[in-house]
Amino acid sequence: MYKEKFVKNLSILMENKSIYKAAKDMKIPYATLYGYVNGIALPNFESLIMLADYFDEELDYLVGRKD
Repeated sequence: MYKEKFVKNLSILMENKSIYKAAKDMKIPYATLYGYVNGIALPNFESLIMLADYFDEELDYLVGRKD
């Protein structure tokens, strides 16, 4: 349940950004972010915090616990 919400919310946040640019900005591999956006992989806790900080969103929103 949370995986689907995470993928949906991350996809919404990524709507106006390229995966390549966001990955470069966060200094993570393109394949890693691609995996998160497409539900192939899930981030660890540290990566979740990095994503939340990058998009200036709360962790609860990112993981689907809050709208």
